[in-house]
Amino acid sequence: MRFYQLAVCAVAITAPLSAEIALRVPAPTAAPPQLFSPKQIRSSGMIFSGTVLTVAHLSSPGSPGITQIKFKVESAMRGTRRGQILRVREWDGLWNLGERYDIGQRVLLFLYPNSKLGFTSPVGGALGRYQIDKSGHVLVHEGSSPRPRPIQLRSFAAAIKRAARN
Repeated sequence: MRFYQLAVCAVAITAPLSAEIALRVPAPTAAPPQLFSPKQIRSSGMIFSGTVLTVAHLSSPGSPGITQIKFKVESAMRGTRRGQILRVREWDGLWNLGERYDIGQRVLLFLYPNSKLGFTSPVGGALGRYQIDKSGHVLVHEGSSPRPRPIQLRSFAAAIKRAARN
């Protein structure tokens, strides 16, 4: 009988502790949302992260306005090389629509291959352009959340390279 009383007492003492421990175990999290689409990768002629070095607005009579952005490539994922100084030409209308770059800004871009005229733009518009914060995180906007989710650039680049191989 004494053993039975000890067993009941042990269960009575440890049950609340077990419940508390069980409540602290994090629930399995849902898979993170897809960061980019396979089509976005297939449509890209260049995928890279880099720093904006210069922004110039060029125009000549009878031709569309051109915004020329010069980047220093930091992480090359497709169509570029690390350390490369890359000049990208966009139709000036994109600048007028609000797609702007600032000197010193760090971005990760999915760009279409250059057109016959030498122009390009981000694949999917704003979906092909990501900001990179000062600590090297790609800022990913998800759904209606007002705050972007920071993802290590190295992890983001590795996911792009894996997806590009498939």
